[in-house]
Amino acid sequence: MMGPFQNQRRMNRLLQVGVLQENEHSCSVASIAMLVNAARSLGNPSSIDDPISQRQLLDAVDNSNWKAAVGPGGDGVELDDMAGLVRQSLWACGFSRFEIEVVHVDRITAAIRTKARREMIETAHSPARFIIANFLQGVYTGDAGATVGHYAPVCAFDPLGRGALILDPDPRGYRPYWVNADRFLEGLATRDDSCGLSRGYVSVRLEQ
Repeated sequence: MMGPFQNQRRMNRLLQVGVLQENEHSCSVASIAMLVNAARSLGNPSSIDDPISQRQLLDAVDNSNWKAAVGPGGDGVELDDMAGLVRQSLWACGFSRFEIEVVHVDRITAAIRTKARREMIETAHSPARFIIANFLQGVYTGDAGATVGHYAPVCAFDPLGRGALILDPDPRGYRPYWVNADRFLEGLATRDDSCGLSRGYVSVRLEQ
């Protein structure tokens, strides 16, 4: 039976390269930087000692829309655009073989419960699988004032109760925290008014 730290090395990698977003709009950059640095460590464990910074990642991808979205006065990044930025970031950092899927959670159904649970278990077992969640932050943190969309990697999964361990890049003092499976989906099944679509997650599978 799988426990919450079945893939301890992968979780340790994500925690080691955990970074805080530089401003209120840049959680996408922080989340992708964590993913890229954890992925780099698969073939070169010592790369953890020289992680790619958020600024280096933005410069490597050189996407002017992304820079504007996460800069002063920016509006952040929508989920479908996030998937493209993950793709561009992996390419810029030397990865060419991977699969990316965007999952919008319109409603919490039996099908989405099954799909999310299956993918979380796969991610917990494989160091080459990653999930970046896009959620309404207050649903996870309990902060009634956190009524904004947010990105954060999932760095562990406990199917026996605690659910998903969220590596939140918010600089306001959050630490990695657990959200149970129901709350995890509740945070995803919220509407992003900037695009009129529901939030959800980006699933990444690297081919090794």
